[in-house]
Amino acid sequence: MKITFDKIVTTLLILMVGLLLYRQFQAQPNLVNGDTAPNFQTQLQNGTPFQLTDLRGAYVLIDFWGSWCPPCRRQNPKLVGIYDQFHKASFANAEGFEIVSVALEANRQAWQQAIQKDNLHWPYHLIDPSQNNESFSGKIASLYDIGAVPTSFLLDPEGTIIAVNASPDRLRWLLNKKIVR
Repeated sequence: MKITFDKIVTTLLILMVGLLLYRQFQAQPNLVNGDTAPNFQTQLQNGTPFQLTDLRGAYVLIDFWGSWCPPCRRQNPKLVGIYDQFHKASFANAEGFEIVSVALEANRQAWQQAIQKDNLHWPYHLIDPSQNNESFSGKIASLYDIGAVPTSFLLDPEGTIIAVNASPDRLRWLLNKKIVR
Protein backbone atom coordinates (compact mmCIF):
# COMPACT_ATOMS: atom_id res chain seq x y z
CA MET A 1 0.00 0.00 0.00
CA LYS A 2 1.43 3.30 -1.06
CA ILE A 3 0.87 6.31 1.20
CA THR A 4 0.93 9.56 -0.68
CA PHE A 5 2.09 12.90 0.57
CA ASP A 6 -1.47 14.26 0.18
CA LYS A 7 -2.87 11.57 2.47
CA ILE A 8 -0.27 12.34 5.14
CA VAL A 9 -0.98 16.08 5.00
CA THR A 10 -4.75 15.49 5.11
CA THR A 11 -4.40 13.16 8.10
CA LEU A 12 -2.21 15.67 9.94
CA LEU A 13 -4.67 18.49 9.26
CA ILE A 14 -7.58 16.41 10.56
CA LEU A 15 -5.62 15.56 13.72
CA MET A 16 -4.69 19.22 14.28
CA VAL A 17 -8.28 20.40 13.87
CA GLY A 18 -9.44 17.68 16.25
CA LEU A 19 -6.88 18.73 18.84
CA LEU A 20 -7.88 22.38 18.54
CA LEU A 21 -11.56 21.53 18.93
CA TYR A 22 -10.81 19.34 21.94
CA ARG A 23 -8.79 22.11 23.61
CA GLN A 24 -11.53 24.67 22.88
CA PHE A 25 -14.22 22.56 24.50
CA GLN A 26 -11.97 21.71 27.45
CA ALA A 27 -11.23 25.43 28.02
CA GLN A 28 -14.83 26.60 28.16
CA PRO A 29 -16.02 27.35 31.68
CA ASN A 30 -19.12 25.59 32.98
CA LEU A 31 -20.75 28.89 34.01
CA VAL A 32 -23.22 30.22 31.44
CA ASN A 33 -25.55 33.15 30.88
CA GLY A 34 -28.19 33.29 33.58
CA ASP A 35 -25.98 31.78 36.29
CA THR A 36 -25.21 33.85 39.37
CA ALA A 37 -21.52 34.68 39.46
CA PRO A 38 -19.86 32.95 42.42
CA ASN A 39 -18.81 35.42 45.08
CA PHE A 40 -15.22 35.45 46.30
CA GLN A 41 -13.24 37.31 48.92
CA THR A 42 -9.62 38.33 48.50
CA GLN A 43 -7.29 41.29 48.64
CA LEU A 44 -6.70 43.76 45.86
CA GLN A 45 -3.25 44.67 44.58
CA ASN A 46 -3.04 47.48 47.16
CA GLY A 47 -3.98 45.16 50.05
CA THR A 48 -7.59 46.34 50.42
CA PRO A 49 -10.08 43.57 51.26
CA PHE A 50 -12.48 42.90 48.40
CA GLN A 51 -15.43 40.70 47.62
CA LEU A 52 -17.25 40.56 44.30
CA THR A 53 -20.62 41.43 45.85
CA ASP A 54 -19.16 44.85 46.80
CA LEU A 55 -19.80 45.83 43.18
CA ARG A 56 -23.50 44.98 43.05
CA GLY A 57 -25.41 47.81 41.42
CA ALA A 58 -22.90 48.21 38.56
CA TYR A 59 -22.16 46.23 35.43
CA VAL A 60 -18.98 44.23 36.06
CA LEU A 61 -16.56 42.48 33.76
CA ILE A 62 -14.51 39.77 35.48
CA ASP A 63 -11.45 39.36 33.28
CA PHE A 64 -9.18 36.37 33.88
CA TRP A 65 -5.80 37.07 32.31
CA GLY A 66 -2.04 36.75 32.75
CA SER A 67 0.93 39.01 32.17
CA TRP A 68 2.52 36.09 30.30
CA CYS A 69 -0.45 35.66 27.91
CA PRO A 70 -0.01 37.41 24.51
CA PRO A 71 -3.76 37.33 23.60
CA CYS A 72 -4.57 38.85 27.01
CA ARG A 73 -2.04 41.61 26.55
CA ARG A 74 -3.34 42.38 23.03
CA GLN A 75 -6.87 42.65 24.43
CA ASN A 76 -5.93 44.98 27.30
CA PRO A 77 -5.96 48.26 25.29
CA LYS A 78 -9.49 47.44 24.12
CA LEU A 79 -10.60 46.83 27.72
CA VAL A 80 -9.07 50.16 28.74
CA GLY A 81 -11.17 51.85 26.03
CA ILE A 82 -14.34 50.08 27.18
CA TYR A 83 -13.65 51.01 30.80
CA ASP A 84 -13.06 54.65 29.89
CA GLN A 85 -16.25 54.77 27.83
CA PHE A 86 -18.60 53.11 30.33
CA HIS A 87 -17.10 53.54 33.80
CA LYS A 88 -19.22 56.57 34.67
CA ALA A 89 -22.17 55.75 32.41
CA SER A 90 -25.75 55.90 33.61
CA PHE A 91 -27.53 52.71 32.74
CA ALA A 92 -31.24 52.02 32.96
CA ASN A 93 -30.74 49.71 35.94
CA ALA A 94 -27.22 50.52 37.19
CA GLU A 95 -24.65 53.17 37.81
CA GLY A 96 -21.33 52.60 36.15
CA PHE A 97 -19.20 49.80 34.86
CA GLU A 98 -16.24 48.15 36.59
CA ILE A 99 -13.57 45.68 35.57
CA VAL A 100 -12.20 43.14 38.01
CA SER A 101 -8.89 41.84 36.65
CA VAL A 102 -8.05 38.41 38.03
CA ALA A 103 -4.47 37.60 37.11
CA LEU A 104 -3.52 33.93 37.04
CA GLU A 105 0.09 34.41 37.91
CA ALA A 106 3.16 32.76 39.31
CA ASN A 107 5.18 36.01 39.06
CA ARG A 108 3.86 38.96 41.09
CA GLN A 109 6.45 41.41 39.71
CA ALA A 110 5.58 40.62 36.07
CA TRP A 111 1.89 41.12 36.92
CA GLN A 112 2.49 44.53 38.48
CA GLN A 113 4.65 45.61 35.54
CA ALA A 114 1.98 44.52 33.05
CA ILE A 115 -0.69 46.55 34.87
CA GLN A 116 1.52 49.64 34.60
CA LYS A 117 2.67 49.05 31.02
CA ASP A 118 -0.86 48.31 29.73
CA ASN A 119 -2.32 51.29 31.67
CA LEU A 120 -4.96 49.19 33.41
CA HIS A 121 -6.15 52.10 35.55
CA TRP A 122 -9.21 50.59 37.20
CA PRO A 123 -8.88 49.85 40.92
CA TYR A 124 -9.86 46.18 40.99
CA HIS A 125 -6.71 44.14 40.38
CA LEU A 126 -6.10 40.88 42.14
CA ILE A 127 -3.82 37.95 41.73
CA ASP A 128 -4.96 34.35 41.91
CA PRO A 129 -1.66 32.59 42.54
CA SER A 130 -0.89 29.43 40.60
CA GLN A 131 1.97 26.98 40.79
CA ASN A 132 2.84 28.00 37.24
CA ASN A 133 1.24 29.80 34.31
CA GLU A 134 -0.09 26.59 32.80
CA SER A 135 -2.14 25.29 35.73
CA PHE A 136 -5.09 27.47 36.62
CA SER A 137 -5.12 26.14 40.14
CA GLY A 138 -5.91 29.29 42.10
CA LYS A 139 -9.03 29.42 44.27
CA ILE A 140 -10.88 31.93 42.08
CA ALA A 141 -9.91 30.22 38.82
CA SER A 142 -11.18 26.93 40.24
CA LEU A 143 -14.40 28.58 41.43
CA TYR A 144 -15.02 29.87 37.88
CA ASP A 145 -13.77 26.69 36.17
CA ILE A 146 -11.12 28.54 34.17
CA GLY A 147 -9.29 26.39 31.64
CA ALA A 148 -7.73 29.12 29.47
CA VAL A 149 -7.07 32.82 29.40
CA PRO A 150 -8.32 35.26 28.46
CA THR A 151 -11.71 34.30 29.87
CA SER A 152 -14.30 36.86 30.90
CA PHE A 153 -17.75 37.14 32.42
CA LEU A 154 -19.99 40.20 32.09
CA LEU A 155 -22.30 40.55 35.07
CA ASP A 156 -25.48 42.58 35.39
CA PRO A 157 -26.05 44.76 38.49
CA GLU A 158 -27.52 41.80 40.41
CA GLY A 159 -24.46 39.61 39.76
CA THR A 160 -26.01 37.46 37.03
CA ILE A 161 -23.78 36.42 34.14
CA ILE A 162 -25.05 37.98 30.91
CA ALA A 163 -22.09 37.19 28.63
CA VAL A 164 -19.21 34.71 28.68
CA ASN A 165 -16.09 35.45 26.64
CA ALA A 166 -17.72 38.30 24.73
CA SER A 167 -15.43 40.07 22.29
CA PRO A 168 -14.66 43.74 23.00
CA ASP A 169 -17.08 44.73 20.22
CA ARG A 170 -19.81 42.58 21.74
CA LEU A 171 -19.15 44.09 25.20
CA ARG A 172 -19.54 47.61 23.77
CA TRP A 173 -22.77 46.59 22.06
CA LEU A 174 -24.21 44.98 25.20
CA LEU A 175 -23.32 47.96 27.41
CA ASN A 176 -24.54 50.50 24.83
CA LYS A 177 -27.95 48.78 24.85
CA LYS A 178 -28.25 49.43 28.59
CA ILE A 179 -27.29 53.15 28.64
CA VAL A 180 -29.98 55.70 29.44
CA ARG A 181 -30.27 58.08 26.49
